[in-house]
Amino acid sequence: MNLLGTSSDTLHAEPDHRPQFGPLLDLHRHKDGYVRFAVSQDDDFRPLVAILSGELSTCFPTFQDRMLKDSYVSINASWRLQKCGSEGKAYGHPKHSTSDLRFLCACYADLDFDRLTRLTYKEVISRISEYQADGRIPPVSAIVHSGRGLWLLWFLHDREDRTKAQRAFPEMIRQYARIQNAIVSLLVNIGADPAGKDAVRSIRMPGSFNTKGEEYVRWELNLDKEGIRPC
Repeated sequence: MNLLGTSSDTLHAEPDHRPQFGPLLDLHRHKDGYVRFAVSQDDDFRPLVAILSGELSTCFPTFQDRMLKDSYVSINASWRLQKCGSEGKAYGHPKHSTSDLRFLCACYADLDFDRLTRLTYKEVISRISEYQADGRIPPVSAIVHSGRGLWLLWFLHDREDRTKAQRAFPEMIRQYARIQNAIVSLLVNIGADPAGKDAVRSIRMPGSFNTKGEEYVRWELNLDKEGIRPC
């Protein structure tokens, strides 16, 4: 398993105040995995739908209006839907557990620095830049401004085809767990959530509204023109 960072300049753009699927195509670099979407209401996390990655551009608009606020997308992808015999169907009810994973798309850090530390946003960004510069962490593929904190994503790629996400073989899932443990240990001093280690975690949708933070969620991708980091 390789951590995929980036080398190009981070793109800064005005956020589109609607849920967006464009950044999800950069994260979910596969065609036959199911991407889970969910919404939260009164702290009740509710799975909404799972969409086959190859059908995102067609099916996502159908559900876009239901993801306007407090909506989430899975970081990694599953191989099937809840209903048996539904593999290959464009969308359906999610079935998203570690044993159901097909692709590992990114490792992550959930930085609750506003809640777990006394650091400011600028101080956290400075620490991240410092850690990248001295090689303590690989270059970050994306920074997600979630409305109350930050998420860091490191995209994962297949060794044989760097344009595709890593297949979730059992040994890779075990290695993923070890990497997540290391990430939390390394970044706990800047607010890494100790519970943020599992491979079935979801992250806030780009362009959606965080009602608790009262801000729109913004993803900043840091990729080259091919969506990968040159060797």
